[in-house]
Amino acid sequence: MTGRTAQRSEPAEGADIDEIQRDLAYTREHLGETFEQLTDRLAEKSRPLAYAAAATVATAVAVVVCVVLWRRRR
Repeated sequence: MTGRTAQRSEPAEGADIDEIQRDLAYTREHLGETFEQLTDRLAEKSRPLAYAAAATVATAVAVVVCVVLWRRRR
């Protein structure tokens, strides 16, 4: 995830089917790796936001419960 891969050139103008298929397989493989790397980065960045959202919801629920209990006792 830390290193960058070298850019690969496209097949030549008169490339045969096998060469084009090898290039497509190579591209798919590296596209999949890149997608996994981006997904991992996004998950790392969104994890603190999820915790903050959960804490906010828990706090709001606690406040609502306290207000309801307080009003019932009045």
